[in-house]
Amino acid sequence: MDGIKVTCQCGRILTAPITHAGKKGKCPSCGAHFIIPSPNQTAPPPPLSQPETAYPVPNVRKPFPTKAVAISGGALAFVAGIVIAAILLFSAPKIKITETSLGKMKEGIIDVTLHASPDSKRVAYVAKRGEKNLVVVDGVEGKEYDGISGGALVFSPNSKRVAYRAKRGDKSFFVVDGVEGKEYDDVADFSLVFSPDSKRVAYVAKRGEKNLAVVDGVEGQEYDGIRVWGVVIGFDGKILGYSSLQLGVEGGMPMVLAGVEGKDYGGAAGPFFSPDSQRVAYLARRHGKWFVVVDGVEGKKYDGIGWFLHFSPDSKRVAYFAKRGEEYLVVVDGVEGKEYDDVAWRPWPWFSPDSKRVAYVAERGKKWFVVVDGVEVMEKVYDEFHIEGSSLVFDSPTKFHGLAKRDNEIFLVEIEITE
Repeated sequence: MDGIKVTCQCGRILTAPITHAGKKGKCPSCGAHFIIPSPNQTAPPPPLSQPETAYPVPNVRKPFPTKAVAISGGALAFVAGIVIAAILLFSAPKIKITETSLGKMKEGIIDVTLHASPDSKRVAYVAKRGEKNLVVVDGVEGKEYDGISGGALVFSPNSKRVAYRAKRGDKSFFVVDGVEGKEYDDVADFSLVFSPDSKRVAYVAKRGEKNLAVVDGVEGQEYDGIRVWGVVIGFDGKILGYSSLQLGVEGGMPMVLAGVEGKDYGGAAGPFFSPDSQRVAYLARRHGKWFVVVDGVEGKKYDGIGWFLHFSPDSKRVAYFAKRGEEYLVVVDGVEGKEYDDVAWRPWPWFSPDSKRVAYVAERGKKWFVVVDGVEVMEKVYDEFHIEGSSLVFDSPTKFHGLAKRDNEIFLVEIEITE
């Protein structure tokens, strides 16, 4: 056995050494913590306590409850959510916003390559100078190359390291922390990953007609092909949830949960599990309209719904963004917020660690701003507030930060809820 396969809720498949069985692990993509199971483990590993200063990713180790329990529990949670939303509505917070410039972006920036670190405190992007490309990290220019793939620009989980794919002549390679790796006929975009502790690096390379994995510069066996993306499977090896497709059947797209086929919809996406693993939600479509199904209860129908849905850390609340006509809005516990020209899909609606506050980013008149519990923070507005890889990061129940851009300048934006 080469290692222990562990699948995170976000879809990332991780491989841990057999000697690490029983130790703590962390997903490099979403930051979720878990216990690495033993190779022959048949029961799910014990849960870890959720972090106090960040939104915990749903833990999917346990199956969702039976239909009768889920519906009754969902109805109670829905009512409780509306009560909480009503209380917050009549106790609008006072908000303080400050910004710190991280510097102007270099000339020749390729806008679509702008990336933020997981902690939303660092930025990197690709710039063009003549016929050459270079990466700029926190304002510091890197080496020039014949080509650089902005889509393959990656920060490590701890936000301290940066890697990207570069090209010299007809050869490609990865550059990690400014150090060039071995040249190959090609290296696969989006294949580079850091280990959960950010110390190790792996990617897929091509030599002739063969593919191979490279880990910390050491080449593995050559194969006819290596898949970059994996399959989502639970800790116990069972598929916990997916949307299926039945060919030749009108509609033909039921949601399957723990092996049990649910209602048949014209479209479905998800599922999303609550942090305590007791609740489940997914997106569904019927007659051209989309809606959210939480614990078996269908929500209001919209022209579109964002592909990300969030439970609060205490598992009692749900938030997502939807589209009605040409306008966008955020729905929290079934209660609609204001309509806007756009709502950023990333950073998406975030709950505070104590589950009491909800923050997101919206656009009106081509200007972006922060919204906290329905209150628009208009003292500072920006040209862009949805930098790839960035998030609204809660540092405490009353403080959070994010990255934004105005007039080609990057800002660290910090929000404090004073009341």
